[in-house]
Order: sequence, then structure tokens, then C-alpha cells
Amino acid sequence: MGSPEFSWKLADHPRLPKGKTVAVVVLDGWGEANPHQYNCTRVADTPTVDSLKKGAPERWRLPRAHGTAVGLPTDDDTGNSEVGHNALGAGRIYAQGNGGVHSRLDQLLLLLEGASEHGAKRIHVHILTDGRDVLDRSSVRFVEIPENELSKLREKGIDAQIASGGGWMYVTMDRYENDWGVVKRGWDAQVLGEAPYKFQSALEAIKKLREDPKANDQYLPPFVIVDESGKAVGPIVDGDAVVTFNFRADQMFMIAKALEYENFDKVDRVRFPKIRYAGMLQYDGELKLPSHYLVSPPEIEKASGEYLVHNGIKTFACRFVL
Repeated sequence: MGSPEFSWKLADHPRLPKGKTVAVVVLDGWGEANPHQYNCTRVADTPTVDSLKKGAPERWRLPRAHGTAVGLPTDDDTGNSEVGHNALGAGRIYAQGNGGVHSRLDQLLLLLEGASEHGAKRIHVHILTDGRDVLDRSSVRFVEIPENELSKLREKGIDAQIASGGGWMYVTMDRYENDWGVVKRGWDAQVLGEAPYKFQSALEAIKKLREDPKANDQYLPPFVIVDESGKAVGPIVDGDAVVTFNFRADQMFMIAKALEYENFDKVDRVRFPKIRYAGMLQYDGELKLPSHYLVSPPEIEKASGEYLVHNGIKTFACRFVL
């Protein structure tokens, strides 16, 4: 495999003894910088980490998890757990995208443009507001951008509008099958056109729901957009083409199951429309889910785990997810 000079052999570690169990603990989100009042890892009381540092300082590492160190375009690009773990697992630096954590607004705009250029006459967008990876209460600004593009499409005679919405932590995007109720709320709004709140525009919806002083973008309740007669403008129906344009998989594969699997009992879907469905990526390689997707993931050969296997090193991997 590879060039004649290639070898799977691992060099001996200069400090760690051979034949011993080694634990590699990755602290996601643990950022260290110059101490100041806004650096939580410096301000907080951290006795466990302090003892680990003092007990074995040579085994404490601070790898860079942003910028060119993990394959992002420039050193001004902020990293996250995804790009960090991708680099660790791949065992090398390879090109990764900067910008969105789950999806990108510019990709949505390109999808709108492409759909209209290919003759789509009905384009409905189901939005999920963020409030975590961007500033809370910034949702109005982000929604105004696609609203402006959709209005241009309407001038061309296309039925183009936002059809439903809600906060991403409360609607549709559950994680690791933790709460199927989140998926159910998304299904009801996006597929059935049913939600506890109804408005005639997404901007009206967000502004009205934000009047609650406790409201947070990521936990906004589900809402649907209705016409003057009170009818939902964009439920997903038979014959529709549906794209989930999130590229991060962990909070997409559950709704992907609901959209793709005919035999499905996790939530009461009420009806299962016959659609053509594709994800931005394939969210689960083992399940081949979804079966149709827009972009193939990069092929990574000779990943870190393969070296351990070829050297007969047994591993056990686990993670704690909030």
C-alpha cells in the first residue's frame, strides 16, 4: 500500500514505557491563552487539570485546534470540535472548510439559485435558528438574507418563501437519539405544516417570539408560515424534492431516518410523503444514510487508528456528549 518506502511501523515513544496501558484524553473546548478575566480556563478553579499538569507535565499537550494547523484556510479561522477530531483521527492535516458549524448560509443561497435556474417553480425553506455558534438574538439578521433572495425569486414568478422554523436545539436537530420529541416537533412543522405558532412571515415570527424576555434563538418553539386563510404555505408533500443542507452529521441522521425510512416507528409521522430526498453529505456511512447526497466525503487513507491496528495495539474509544 503506498510507496515502497511506506511502513506501518510505529516508532518507540521517547518517554512512555512499552507494554503499558495508555489513556489519551481529549478535552474539547479547553482553550488556553494569556490569562485575563474572560479566559474561563484561567479564571476557574480546576484542581483535577492542575494536578495532571503538575504530576506529568511532559504528557500534557496543547495542540492547536484552529487555522492552518487543522487544515482551515487561514490562521484567523476559528476551529471547533469537529475539525479538531477530524485532524486527530486522520493523523494529518487535510483541507477543511471554515465558517459554519452545521451549515452555511452561502450554500443555502447557492441551492436557491441552482433550483431556480433548473426550473423549480416552488421553493420552500424550513429554517432553524442558532443562538449558540453565533450571537443570540442575531436570527433576524440571518433570516433577512435568504428572505431578500426569496423575494427576488418571487418577482420571477416562483413560489419561494420560508415555510417553517424554530430553534435548532428544540426543533428537528436532536443528537444521538437523545430526544425523539425534538424530531417530532420538526416533522410536524416541516412535513405536516402544524405548529403551536402561526405567522405570515418568518421575520414576524422571530420578532414576535423574541418578545418573551426568556426567549433564546436556539430554543425558539416551532412555527409555521400561513397564508391569509390560515393554511400552511409549505408542508412537504408527495412529489417534493427535499434537501437537508446541514453538513454536520450528528444532529441530522435522526431526521434523515424519518425522511428516508418507510418502516419507522420512533415518532408518529401521521403520513409519510413520497419524496426525493438527499442530504448535503452522507450522515452515516454504515447505514448508508441518506442513500442520496450532494457531496461525497473525502477519502482518508492511513488514518491514525489504522496504524494502531497494524501494530497489534488494542484500543477502546469512548466519549461523553452533552
